[in-house]
This record gives sequence, structure tokens and C-alpha cells, in this order.
Amino acid sequence: MSDNSYRYLDDLDGDALRAEIIRLARTDGIREAFRSAISICRDSKAPAQARSNAQRTLLTIGGLLDHRDRGDDAKKDPAEMDGVELQAEVERIMREGRERSTVRRLTAGASAFD
Repeated sequence: MSDNSYRYLDDLDGDALRAEIIRLARTDGIREAFRSAISICRDSKAPAQARSNAQRTLLTIGGLLDHRDRGDDAKKDPAEMDGVELQAEVERIMREGRERSTVRRLTAGASAFD
């Protein structure tokens, strides 16, 4: 590593080293990744795939490609689901049915005044 500003990492070990590396990744790393992505997007000679990846990264960082930031919490139509998604939905529905059945069985004949 040619950058001596990280030389102090050599004096850390274990949890302290891990914590400092995570902190650096979340600060310096994010900053450099952002700068790099911007630079690639602006470079007309960069390969198309590199520019596309950089653009996608920036859109993701900006929240434009994150379904949670688009208010897209509505369930997918079953016609749009793949096999794995359909199976997960079937399992969820069956689990909810079993839970309701258990609640009905446990509360059958119960009264708020018992």
C-alpha cells in the first residue's frame, strides 16, 4: 500500500482492527467508490459495461433502484412470480392458515369474563 495514512492499522489487532477497517470502509471507502463511479460515468472512453455498472451503482446509492425507496411494497402478482417466489408465497399462506387455526382452537369457547 503506497498510502502511509493507513500505516497505523499495523498497530491494531483483533476487534480494534476489525472495527477500524469497518469504519474506514464506511467512510473513506464509500467516498472513494462514489468518486470512482462518477469518474467512470463521465469518461466517454470507459467501456460501456463499466459505465453501466457505475451508473447502476450511483442509482442504487441514490435509492432509485431500491424497491423500499419507491414505495413498491405492494405484493407481486402471482403471474409475475417465478417458481421460487410462488413456493414462498404458498408456504406463507399455509403458515398463516395454520396460525389462524391454532388461535381459533385456543380461543374456542373462551370468554373475556372467564
